[in-house]
Amino acid sequence: MNSKIVRIQQKMAVLGYAAHLLRRSPLSLLGMVIVLGLVLIGTLAPLIAPYPDVPYPSIRLNPPSQNHIFGTDEMGRDIFGRIVYGSQVSLTVGIIVVLIAMSVGIPLGLTSGFLGGKVDGFIMRVTDIFLSIPPLLLAMLILATSGPSIPNMMAAIAITMWPAHARLVRGNTLAIKEQSYIEAARAFSASTTRIIFRHILPNCLSPIIVQTTFDVGNAILWASALGFLGLGARPPTPEWGLMIATGRIYMPIWWWCATFPGIAIFLTVLGFNLFGDGLRDILDPRTRR
Repeated sequence: MNSKIVRIQQKMAVLGYAAHLLRRSPLSLLGMVIVLGLVLIGTLAPLIAPYPDVPYPSIRLNPPSQNHIFGTDEMGRDIFGRIVYGSQVSLTVGIIVVLIAMSVGIPLGLTSGFLGGKVDGFIMRVTDIFLSIPPLLLAMLILATSGPSIPNMMAAIAITMWPAHARLVRGNTLAIKEQSYIEAARAFSASTTRIIFRHILPNCLSPIIVQTTFDVGNAILWASALGFLGLGARPPTPEWGLMIATGRIYMPIWWWCATFPGIAIFLTVLGFNLFGDGLRDILDPRTRR
């Protein structure tokens, strides 16, 4: 019972120290507020904007007003409501893409770093091939063959992101497997699986978490870019990049059609990047200012 109390107290102390570090960095705190706000908006989207796709031709291209704070688009749809629902699309894409990239990159990085030799050489050469191709070009090539859709877009972006996770995990695995406690585990006849999942992977979690935070923002940015190019979401999906692509036709007179979705993308990516900086300061003592 006492040991459980001690563990709870230790966890509370860690959380308190993390909160203290976040308070010392106003920009990181701002990033966390933006991310939490985005999650809250996406969760409450049906209550905030119950009819985002209902067209009203009589009010098409109306400027921002009290009834439509972000104005209306070329079909008379409320832009604010579509941006709110677009947060659901962006968050879903960002999270699923990162999960796919992690599920591929982390096992390959662990295998490459721990086994070394020819296995390491083969995995790293494949990784280098993927890294040598510009990510946007690679995603466009994949979508050109598979067809534009949100699932295909998520798969294409994930394929461009897994090499970063593989190289990150491999580098940490190479450093960790030379530590004395790994040698002690080997001396006690610990299996390879136990060493990897009990000792190496938990010590790789801090950089993985930080990389994941940055990658969610990057995935949202790439998804918007592909949507803008017509290779992602299809109409009438309220995806921010697709909204900008449609709204740019009406620039600069009806500027609100493309401006507000662009601001949404900017704030979202900025929030994840700032939050990632804060997590890096908390989880890696060497980077604390």
